[in-house]
Amino acid sequence: LLSRIAANVIMYHDPRSLHAEQYRTCRTNLTALNRAGAPWAVVVTSSRKGEGKSVTAANLAVCLAEMPATRVCLIDADFRAAAQCELLGVENSPGLADLLTDQAKLANVLRGTTVEKLDILPSGDEPTSSAELLGGGRVANLLGELRRRYSWIVIDTPPVNPYTDACVATARTNGALLVVRMQQT
Repeated sequence: LLSRIAANVIMYHDPRSLHAEQYRTCRTNLTALNRAGAPWAVVVTSSRKGEGKSVTAANLAVCLAEMPATRVCLIDADFRAAAQCELLGVENSPGLADLLTDQAKLANVLRGTTVEKLDILPSGDEPTSSAELLGGGRVANLLGELRRRYSWIVIDTPPVNPYTDACVATARTNGALLVVRMQQT
């Protein structure tokens, strides 16, 4: 069977490549920042559309899942341009928006992937006010619950220009990874 995972998730399709090693370097840097080894949540964003933040988030999540005794949850919080379901070959609905508006339970929105130890929480349908939804108390509760289940939580958010979603989400996490396109940004 052909994989449903997109070809640009090179950590899955070509884990011995130079690009895969570069993701491992990023993973090493993140794990060095997490000295206590506690469950960490990190936002992945970009300065503008088209810089590769969703592909980076997917590859980073797969890379983190390679580590022993590590479970990873990838959250697609880019409600306007959700990409993680397509990248990892899972259904988008119900998802995060449904969970945060009490239209679904966590057990109904978390999905396993082909990658061992990597689950995804898809975005679901676009809510009317995503920044307010991400800034609400339900996100703090959700992250608390996910930290009990996972070692790493990778959150794919919209670009910081023109949206505030990433800034709002980052306030509830351990930090943000800003993806920029080389020689263009």
